Amino acid sequence: MKKTITLGVLFWSLAVLSSAAVLQDWSSLDQDKNCGVFTDKDGSAIQFAQTIGPQAGEKAVKLTNNIKGWAGIWAAVESDISKTGAIQFKAKSSEPMLLQVGLNDESKTQYIAMVRILSVDWTEFTVPLSLFKPTPWPMADAPKDAKLNLAKIVGIVLQPQLHGASTVEVGPISTVKGKVTAKTGMPVADPKRILVQDFTLLEKNAYGPFADETTGSSIEMSLETDQEGQGNKLGVFRYDLKTDGFCGYWIRAGQEWGGQDWRGAKTLTVEVYSEAPVELKFGFNDANQSAYSCDLPCTKGGVWEKVSVPFSALKLNKYYQPPEAKKGAALDLSHIETFNLGPETHGKNVFKVREVVIEK
Repeated sequence: MKKTITLGVLFWSLAVLSSAAVLQDWSSLDQDKNCGVFTDKDGSAIQFAQTIGPQAGEKAVKLTNNIKGWAGIWAAVESDISKTGAIQFKAKSSEPMLLQVGLNDESKTQYIAMVRILSVDWTEFTVPLSLFKPTPWPMADAPKDAKLNLAKIVGIVLQPQLHGASTVEVGPISTVKGKVTAKTGMPVADPKRILVQDFTLLEKNAYGPFADETTGSSIEMSLETDQEGQGNKLGVFRYDLKTDGFCGYWIRAGQEWGGQDWRGAKTLTVEVYSEAPVELKFGFNDANQSAYSCDLPCTKGGVWEKVSVPFSALKLNKYYQPPEAKKGAALDLSHIETFNLGPETHGKNVFKVREVVIEK
């Protein structure tokens, strides 16, 4: 199942906290009566249990997951939240992940929002109701194009968006009155900056290697903890590029599948560390599936640095075009699913990437 990303910033007011009211306190969990699970048919598994909450005397729900496609839990509530501004809760997870939070009304209309959990310690999240949007995957018997009836909320849905094994714990969920500012853990919204990838929530199905079949060139990428970041990851690339060979990785553009809109892009910047100087090649397929690429400036080696090129430096790849590419079509940056990154400097080397960013 694909996912929808929302954006937030880090701030919360004590005045707002005083107006909170509990929506779900996890004190009563009765399987299939007031709560339950749902999964795909591909072998995904999810279990939930009551556990100790973030504050003394509080309860929390613990999700134990092994997800291949999608899975989640639902819990019944009965609440009028039409006069509130946000929901607020604390959560922690064994692995960095996106957690999709859903609100259902009595007509089975569902709106969803995302938080990004990076810590094994309890972290507070505030999600304004304005960030909840209609789910792209409505229930079969839900009315079409209906707006969420905030006066008749009957359910909460929690859906981890991380493939593989993990656990996530969520404390009491409260509603909050008054004007609020989001605290979702997501990258801060910036109309002049697109975060293409920061490797923190890159799932196993969201990247993969490629190399020629004749020279023996090879490359491996691992995700390692950024020692200068709080729960963030780095992409660490170890390669052996032979003469006349090529190798690299394709990587998802964005925190989730669904593509990014790069229209208005002016500059491409990669924050990189290399053990020795290395020249990297960047590429992507546009919305017409035409392949574009360019070489990035050579790194100095031994230090973290940002290498940049004007977006005008990206040209049609003269060595390869996909069969499905629309020949003669103009560059279309409206929908970019993945990008490619690989070395141009021959020999063995290691380079690390912290961020890939587009500036408008």
